[in-house]
Amino acid sequence: MKEQKQLIKSIQVQSFSMLDTALFLDTHPCDADAMAKYTSTREELAGLINTYEMRFGPLTTSGNYCTDSWQWIESPWPWERQV
Repeated sequence: MKEQKQLIKSIQVQSFSMLDTALFLDTHPCDADAMAKYTSTREELAGLINTYEMRFGPLTTSGNYCTDSWQWIESPWPWERQV
């Protein structure tokens, strides 16, 4: 359970960082450092989400990797989790 909680926190941190950088890029579209930060944050976030979903199940409906069943309903709902 501790690993799951740590992964969720890391996903939240990277999601915030990516959103914050995207907002900065709205007003500074030519800032190469900000674009590099956005790109690296997006890649790290994608890796964290992939790790979480492989270990604990989908976070969203787009994380359903099973093609012969609807895996989304097999996991506890977000409010049922003890995270």
